[in-house]
Amino acid sequence: MAVVKRGATVVHALLSTAETYIKVKVTVAAKVRLAKVT
Repeated sequence: MAVVKRGATVVHALLSTAETYIKVKVTVAAKVRLAKVT
């Protein structure tokens, strides 16, 4: 069961990292778009 638990932890870490990456990417894209408009 320890292997399964470790696998779940890795998946969770990857998901939260991907979520953070997407949030940053969206924020940067929005700022760039605003900068282009002004």
